[in-house]
Amino acid sequence: MPVDTSEERTELESRVQAFGTSVRVRTPCAPGTPELFDELLSAWRDSGVPNARTESEPDETPLVEVPQLSRGSLEFLAYRFSVHVTTAALEYHRGRQLMFHAGGIARSDGAVVAIVGPSGRGKTTTIRELAREYGYVSDETIAITGQGEVWPYRKPLSVITEGHQDKVQIPPSDLHLQPLPDGVLRIAGLVLLDRAAEEIRTSQVESVSLAEGLVELVQQTSYLVELPHPLRRIAEIATATGGVRRLLAAAPESISAVADSLFEPSQCEPWQQVMPSVVPALPYRVSDDVVDAVECTDGTVVMTRDRQVRLLQGVGSLIWSSLCEGDDWDALELRAHALLGPPPAGTAIEAITAACDELTDTGIIVAR
Repeated sequence: MPVDTSEERTELESRVQAFGTSVRVRTPCAPGTPELFDELLSAWRDSGVPNARTESEPDETPLVEVPQLSRGSLEFLAYRFSVHVTTAALEYHRGRQLMFHAGGIARSDGAVVAIVGPSGRGKTTTIRELAREYGYVSDETIAITGQGEVWPYRKPLSVITEGHQDKVQIPPSDLHLQPLPDGVLRIAGLVLLDRAAEEIRTSQVESVSLAEGLVELVQQTSYLVELPHPLRRIAEIATATGGVRRLLAAAPESISAVADSLFEPSQCEPWQQVMPSVVPALPYRVSDDVVDAVECTDGTVVMTRDRQVRLLQGVGSLIWSSLCEGDDWDALELRAHALLGPPPAGTAIEAITAACDELTDTGIIVAR
């Protein structure tokens, strides 16, 4: 008869799922630990991977080490565990997927709306309201592949609960949030989340210019600069999904009333990527720190390697396109007169030179 050696194990290991990837979870084994480990993992039962404990084995998937579990520390460690799983999964997918700080809901046909916003903006509250009718994709991060497929992250929701010092981790199903539809999930909308003014009682959805949308969306991404053509990639999604919109969320109970409109695309404005294609004729060039630039109706959005974004308008946008296209001073002056008219004071060349100096100070162009 085989000898039961379960009490001799030094570690326990299991897995949860994030963005289509199994994240390994490991903790030291001690008397009473298996029951606490099961309790920790029970909040992740909707993530998509069975939580049965497994023997440790070499694996290249992400690993989260959980400190020794105890009854008194379980709630705090459960909250920190959720943060560590997210961080490990983001690190694993860096440079491969476009990852927004966003919640997501899915329609029955697999269409997904990403509701993008920083921590504290109300993503979890918004998703709790919307996912009672639509499939719960995530309340934390939305990962989008180059083909527009969305990988779900059905983590437990971190909920402020009376009588608890740390946010309580609650499985989506316990909050009556809907399961995902069968089949592939695809991105169908980019929505910026904002809070409505106090005097506004009903939630609203409004269109946002692509330039404004890009500036805000860049700030709510992980490892964006490690993707090729990052601004162009976001702009391509905006074009495919009908432009960027904003949800002005009022009282939580009013959010569900605008849910259907989140999936209704409008028309995305035209845009083009504007990066250097020739040797510049001007005594300036685009800085090596610039990773991408997109010209929109409202101006040119430029992104640098440190994930700073600047919206160039007027003569600044004109100078940028002239540098990228190889214009000389005469061609640039003609374009400035045609598009902007004569300067309010001085000559066009003086105004253009002053604008070039300002752009140099920002570090997006440099003197040759």
